[in-house]
Amino acid sequence: MPRLRRSSGIVLRKTDALGWSAYLHFNNAAPPFDNPALRRAVMAALDQAEFMQAAVGDAALYTTNVGIFTPGGPFETKAGMETLPPRDLAALRRAVSESGYKGEKIVLMIPTDTPHLNAMGLVAQQAMEKLGLTVETQFMDLGTLFGRWRGRSG
Repeated sequence: MPRLRRSSGIVLRKTDALGWSAYLHFNNAAPPFDNPALRRAVMAALDQAEFMQAAVGDAALYTTNVGIFTPGGPFETKAGMETLPPRDLAALRRAVSESGYKGEKIVLMIPTDTPHLNAMGLVAQQAMEKLGLTVETQFMDLGTLFGRWRGRSG
């Protein structure tokens, strides 16, 4: 994008007001993410700017600190953002410990055939490991990921 912006005769403009969204889905039906205290600690540790920098790069093309739902979408809200603790690694590691997390393995599935999702998966892995979580990262294509996520294959 920066190179295109410098090129004469090329105009860059936003054509999609909502853009695209990515999600980190916690399997809250099974341990350890059936524990809301652990989910809150992990969510507080995630920095949207780190995800967007990895996936997009150009800060002019993304928005951060937007909450759970897409900015400009029908469900946009920042409700609940005030409940997240400050992003202080020592405090968040204590919150993980106080949640009762005992080192259970967390499987993080990362698609390798979709560059921006692959980049964001690696950011998620790093954030969880910094909290002291035991992360088993499994790399796969996006179709396999969706099949496993929906419980249709191994």
